[in-house]
Amino acid sequence: MGLLTELAQVKAVADAVELLDVDALDFEHLELNNGRDFLLALVTGPQAERLAELLERLRSGQEA
Repeated sequence: MGLLTELAQVKAVADAVELLDVDALDFEHLELNNGRDFLLALVTGPQAERLAELLERLRSGQEA
């Protein structure tokens, strides 16, 4: 399965989340077959933008 096919599955998740009528906070941490880690986070509601900013700062090496 190629990356674009997998992204189509992510779009299906996004479409499903759009139907939620409540705020959500959920994480799924997986270890991939190649030993790398994978983290999928679902955040909806007023804190989503702030969390995205914090994660971006962590990714860029800035202090949160």
